[in-house]
Amino acid sequence: MCDKVSVIIVNWNGERFLERCLTALLEQTAKPHEIILVDNASTDGSLETARRFPSVRLLAQDSNTGFARGNNLAINAAAAGSEWIALLNPDAFPEPRWLEECLLSAQRNPQFDIFGSKLLNASAPLLLDGAGDAFHVSGLVWRMGHGIPASALQGSEREVFSPCAAAALQLHPTHPPCVCKRWFRGGAEGGFQANRPRPAMNAHCTPPTRSQSRDIPLAGI
Repeated sequence: MCDKVSVIIVNWNGERFLERCLTALLEQTAKPHEIILVDNASTDGSLETARRFPSVRLLAQDSNTGFARGNNLAINAAAAGSEWIALLNPDAFPEPRWLEECLLSAQRNPQFDIFGSKLLNASAPLLLDGAGDAFHVSGLVWRMGHGIPASALQGSEREVFSPCAAAALQLHPTHPPCVCKRWFRGGAEGGFQANRPRPAMNAHCTPPTRSQSRDIPLAGI
């Protein structure tokens, strides 16, 4: 598999999860082309942890730029040769074949530009943390599958309104046929709205990503 992927992590005070997250990335069967970590002025030991991984590109910020703007900074800094951008939260721990399975799903479904993951609750791995985001005509949004048995989505793929950016694969904005100018649009601190010309698919891969149930504040959230 020759697809080049830049993996982006936006971190704020996630020291207690960061080592496990980065170690899991280095153990992927499909090796990332690069790993970029944006640190939003953490006050814990996040920077020291990140510097123990010499292959990780560290973009240390002087202030908390927010989640969306942090991702935009990393995407702009990503290697020109990367075909895909993978977004990963610091409290998400991918199984070894996570990136490989996402790329295989992309090959099977070339009509899609963005792919999500089956997120398991790390403290209760038999339960889903989420399987994509839903949007109702009434304006309500919610995380699909939250709290239900993970076995309910075993080996399935389906279209969703929006994959969760805690663990998602997206076509690089400069790579055809995607015509996005920016992944995330918003104000000075960076909003969170995906600007995509084509639909999204949630790749409910057999090797899922285990995620903490958001028990730490994420950057800009």
